[in-house]
Parts: sequence; structure tokens; C-alpha cells
Amino acid sequence: MSGTTRAGRREDQSYTYYVCPNNTPNPHTARKCPDHVRASVREDVMTAAIAAFLDDFVLGHDRAATLARLLPASAADQAARRDAQAAELTRRPARNDAAQKGLIAELAQLGGDTSPATTAYRTRNRELYTELHDAAAALQAQLDAINDQAAADNDPALITELPYAPGFLATAPDPVKENLYAALGIQCLYRPGKKRVTIRAVITNTTPGIVAALLADPRTGTDNTNEPSAPFDQSNTVAIAAENRNSSLA
Repeated sequence: MSGTTRAGRREDQSYTYYVCPNNTPNPHTARKCPDHVRASVREDVMTAAIAAFLDDFVLGHDRAATLARLLPASAADQAARRDAQAAELTRRPARNDAAQKGLIAELAQLGGDTSPATTAYRTRNRELYTELHDAAAALQAQLDAINDQAAADNDPALITELPYAPGFLATAPDPVKENLYAALGIQCLYRPGKKRVTIRAVITNTTPGIVAALLADPRTGTDNTNEPSAPFDQSNTVAIAAENRNSSLA
């Protein structure tokens, strides 16, 4: 969504709206997103939803208990999807290997025949073998990526590394808000039909230090700083996602 500012009823009043750029009558959009609804949402309304999310799940004092209740179900879903993908990727290389062996056997049966038809057949078989070999390498790369993802599963302990700062977003100036959104990788998925927004944040090993520096930014006018703890494994991350159900999201 892209932002646009509109004048309010009073001369000194203006609001910024985020508007979806996709145009439903456009055939390309209709094919890509058949259920798409073109919509806009006011920035202050979205900011309030993000502020509530941060207070509940990221910067509030009860975040650890809240996160402990939230993560197990999502972690189980992620593990199930990952296991299913890994199982399929494990089966496909086996089929590729069998096909490659079949091609090698066919090439061996051709012997020393150098007729044009046999030569063309031999060339095509070699091309098929190369395609299968490349496909097997690509499948192995996907399987390795899934295994790496499993090794870097959500680590709820990362939440304890962040400073406490409930209510911080309400008073922070726009540049500090923007940097905080970037540090937490904030993403918002707005569903206008249901008037709901799903908000997602990702915490890595560098996030606590960045957030602490933002809390210490003199433009915030606050004294909420906490010293970040010692560095920890960079492979650790924790992803937090929650849905805000608010009738004012319109």
C-alpha cells in the first residue's frame, strides 16, 4: 500500500491514508487476486493497532507470558509444513536417480551404433540426464534450506533481550517510529472485508541493541532506556504475529 495525504474538515487538519495500488477491474489484478478489494486505511488508525501490538507482544511487561501462549501453535504448524515439504523433496531425488539410471542403461544398449537416428537419440538422452542432474541439485538446495530453517526455529528467549517500553510508540516522533518499524521488520496485512489487520514482527540478535538506541534517542523525550544484554547467536530469531480485530480499521 502507498501513502497519500488528504485535507480534513478543518483548515489545519489533514490525514494520511494508505491505499492499495491494485485496481480490481484491471484483468491482471483480477487474475492475480480474484478476491481482492481495493481499500484504504488511515495512518493513525494503523499506528494505534501497531502500538497495541508492540505493547502486548514486544515491549510490554507481560510479553514473555503472552508470547509463550502464542508461539506453540504457530511453531507446530510451521514444523508440520516443513516436514511435509522435506518428505516430498526427499522422494523426488529418489525418482530422479531412478530415471538417471534408466537413461544410462539405455545409452549402454546403443553400443557402437553411429547411425543418425541413434546419434540423435543418444544426444537427447544425454540432455535429459543433464536436466535430471540439475533438477536433483536444485532439490537438494531446497532441502538444505528447509533443514537450515529448522535449525533456526523461533527462540522465545530472545524476547527477554529487549528493553521494556510500553506506550513508547504513542510519543515517539515519526523518524524514530520509522526506524523502530525497520528494526522489528514490521509487516501489516490488512483485510478490509473483516476490518482486521495481522501484524508481524521479527526479532534477531541485532534487534535489542537497535531498539535500546532508539529509546535513548533524544527526540523521544523519554527515559525508557535499558542496557541490552551481551550478544547472542546470530542464527536465533523469533517471529511474532498477531491479529487485531478492530471495527475502527476502516
